[in-house]
Amino acid sequence: MPEDKKMAIDGDHNNSKPAANKGTGGGTALAQVTMLDGSVLDISIDRKAKGRELLDKVCEAINLIEKDYFGLTYPDRHDPRNWLDLEKRISKFMKGIVHSSNPIVISLILCI
Repeated sequence: MPEDKKMAIDGDHNNSKPAANKGTGGGTALAQVTMLDGSVLDISIDRKAKGRELLDKVCEAINLIEKDYFGLTYPDRHDPRNWLDLEKRISKFMKGIVHSSNPIVISLILCI
């Protein structure tokens, strides 16, 4: 089994201070994306961003050009493999996640 490799991508390079948590719609989230080789990519993203923006950041971080063949999945209590809707805000899919930290950490898997 490959070692967990960690890579970090910050969504906002100009601001060194994390955004404040403004209820369910504001603030930032830390997306921990498990790549196809088992490594983990950490990406900071605004919770108001759409799924497409998150997928674009993942693809940009790994220099992936053909984005149309990939997507992001996440587990929930009903189904271990839910596809992230690219047209909806990330905050919509995070409704079932307990908000115990700031930024909120979400786990996703890059799939073909």
